[in-house]
Amino acid sequence: KINMDLQSAGDERKIFSKRGSIGGFHQTDLPFQEGEEAKLKSLSSGQFAIIAIDMGSESLVVETVGECKPKASDVRTLLNMDEPRFYIFAFRKPLFIHCCPDNSRAKFRMVYSTAKAGVISKLKKLGVSPSVALEISDGEDIDDANILGKVAKWTGSAKQEKKSNAVRAIPSEVNGSLSSFMAKSLGKSAMSKGKKRVVLPPRHAYG
Repeated sequence: KINMDLQSAGDERKIFSKRGSIGGFHQTDLPFQEGEEAKLKSLSSGQFAIIAIDMGSESLVVETVGECKPKASDVRTLLNMDEPRFYIFAFRKPLFIHCCPDNSRAKFRMVYSTAKAGVISKLKKLGVSPSVALEISDGEDIDDANILGKVAKWTGSAKQEKKSNAVRAIPSEVNGSLSSFMAKSLGKSAMSKGKKRVVLPPRHAYG
């Protein structure tokens, strides 16, 4: 998830003309520079393109076109970890990545975030319609599964702890005694061989 530091960005939010707004942020619809769209139209299977925003001309440019295997390790080597960029990969399921590094300038993060929807819309019109769209801040946010659309859209860092699959009992939803609730929290029956299970707190649990 991208953290936008609008306070430090100050009035830079007004860098481009307003085209629309979502959640208080202005959407920007930036044009491609002349001849750049043709590079995207000609993308063939296994190729990729890196799209950047030229801040001076307020337009989109295709920085690089090349080939890439549908492997996370190969995709990571292409990521610019100093500035935000848009990436389109012509895999079996076309992949779009908006990479917005946390250490990049707040101004750039804001501009790329507001331009993303417009870029995807233009790609669709060019016949390069992404089937998978990921928004990341670090190369570790991608893996071999999510770049191929085999899992739900990634919404956070891969470094975040994964949620446990264990079923947890909630007091308001449990009927019966406290010992029954505690036993259900452990995934076990409150009774064992006809005897009530006693759960003791760990040593020094209360200070």
